[in-house]
Amino acid sequence: MAWRDSKASFSRLLLFMASIILGISAVVSIQSFSKNLKENIAIQSKALMGADFVIDSDQPPNEKVMSIID
Repeated sequence: MAWRDSKASFSRLLLFMASIILGISAVVSIQSFSKNLKENIAIQSKALMGADFVIDSDQPPNEKVMSIID
């Protein structure tokens, strides 16, 4: 019975399957893009922050401050 019913609406079945496949691939690609974007931001954030970071003090730095700076 299933084979007979599938013959009658084979084009609808293909459209349904294609829609599911396209939806799943869209979700996977968006998740992959999001993961790559987060990784690149994490990698480049140190370099971007280092260029804009200024430490100013009237006293010489102690050991704790030097460890933070390093």
